[in-house]
Amino acid sequence: MSRMKFILLLSIIGISISKISAQEITMFPGFFNTHYYIDDTKVNKAEISNIMQSHMLTEMYWKKSKRNMKIAWISLGVQYGSLIFQLTSRFSSVNKFIPMAVTIGAGISAIGFTISASSYRKKAILTYNQLQSEEGLLIHVGQTHNGVGIVCKF
Repeated sequence: MSRMKFILLLSIIGISISKISAQEITMFPGFFNTHYYIDDTKVNKAEISNIMQSHMLTEMYWKKSKRNMKIAWISLGVQYGSLIFQLTSRFSSVNKFIPMAVTIGAGISAIGFTISASSYRKKAILTYNQLQSEEGLLIHVGQTHNGVGIVCKF
């Protein structure tokens, strides 16, 4: 019987070494930036970007998020430029509508693309987490409620 336990223990250790994978990623939007965590460890955006390249679908969502964020920043720049032009120029009341429309339109565009970028980021992370959970039974050495031990994730 003790030989069976020893073989079982070796099997579990072998599986745990071969099935080590990334843990769940969590995203917390902040005021100026987004904070990313893998389990309870804070990671920077560059590390998350590298992780998102591990799957074709998550990479596609991540790239769409980055593209939409660039468009949002450009729209914000157009909005500020138009607002400055509107406040500093002297022109007739008939022409005031055009810069004001550009300012409002660029602001709405910036908000829309920012929301879209956040949605794609969230989609990429949720897809990544889903793909990680679909890999099946994960066994690794990790923290339990009693200390350190073998952790099984179904």
